[in-house]
Amino acid sequence: MTRREVIQLAELPIPRLEYRREMVSGESHYVWGARLRLRVVERPGRAHVEVDHNRLLLYMPEGSDREERAKVLQRWQREELRREVPALISK
Repeated sequence: MTRREVIQLAELPIPRLEYRREMVSGESHYVWGARLRLRVVERPGRAHVEVDHNRLLLYMPEGSDREERAKVLQRWQREELRREVPALISK
């Protein structure tokens, strides 16, 4: 390894350790490589997720806990993957 390569490696950002998500407004979540701020909206009705510019909107029934929010977000992420992966594979 050359000196230049060592310097380049040293300048790479150090990956941050993931922490347990609390699933509260203000947390950062990554969607397709973009960092989005989570906003939890408690209201009556069905739980769902929307992306609005730099926000990830998580609509949940009132009184939902961390686990319920995480399940809804994970289900949405899987649906997004199922929708996009076929197009990526066919390239």
